[in-house]
Amino acid sequence: MFYCCYYVFETQAGELIRMAFDRKRNQLYNLDATGGDREAIDKTRATLRDLENCLEVALKAIQLASSRIQKLTNEELYPQFVALARG
Repeated sequence: MFYCCYYVFETQAGELIRMAFDRKRNQLYNLDATGGDREAIDKTRATLRDLENCLEVALKAIQLASSRIQKLTNEELYPQFVALARG
């Protein structure tokens, strides 16, 4: 149960980070298109790099949680299911 809750939390956090990344990417596009202030563009690019790093960490955490769930299923739950099915 803990792994499932952890997975949901990490998935939601990753989605929030992705949404923030998309907003900043659009902001950078608009700044570039309108010839925005160079300092604002540089700050936005730095923020995008930070968000990209956060996204990578969140994705790795999701992959780890997913592999733990798969391992739990294969090593503990499936054998119990087979034993239950056999009676």
